[in-house]
Amino acid sequence: MNTRIYQAPIFDLLELDLAPEVFFTIQEKLQPVAAGTPVAGLTTLRRVNKWHPYFDEIVLDTASNQLRYTHKPLLLYFFEKDWGTIAVEHLNQLNAAQNKLHEQQINLLVITSGSLKEFEELCKKGSWILEAYEDTTFEIASLLKIYSEKDPSWSRYPGIEGNIPLPALYLLDGARQIALDFPNKAIDPELPLGQIWRLLDIDHNASNSL
Repeated sequence: MNTRIYQAPIFDLLELDLAPEVFFTIQEKLQPVAAGTPVAGLTTLRRVNKWHPYFDEIVLDTASNQLRYTHKPLLLYFFEKDWGTIAVEHLNQLNAAQNKLHEQQINLLVITSGSLKEFEELCKKGSWILEAYEDTTFEIASLLKIYSEKDPSWSRYPGIEGNIPLPALYLLDGARQIALDFPNKAIDPELPLGQIWRLLDIDHNASNSL
């Protein structure tokens, strides 16, 4: 009886790749800038029409009758219509706080990637008077690290189809440093305006004790 022996082909071990093929992307999570952290890019001199005037105000100094730069605290809110009713509720809260913000000499600016015309129409519908700045390239949101191409919002929040900034609230002091941060990763419908008033009371009491 003839016996047939079948032998596997002999390969050089260097030709064998025993490691499984794995395809993955290292995702960098958002790390929003926290209060007390300097933000490079917000304090630099702006080019013509680069920033909204609130970032670099020019007023008349009546004492010396000369023009000078003055910086008021600036409250930034990042609005995107994709956040739906939560974003609209945020605008309601901000509009209701306008008088108190004005009393404290705080400018309020809404940052949006949408068109200013659409935002104005929304303000008319809600009877709001809100100043807005159109940032279609998410430049300011990127500086505050509440927006990133490496950690898109559509991958973290159901119902969000595009990549948009968090509905965050930031208070910048007169030197354009962050005094209060609320990146709002949890998409909370209530803005921490009470923290702003408490923060101002602390600063006011501290200045009176000097």
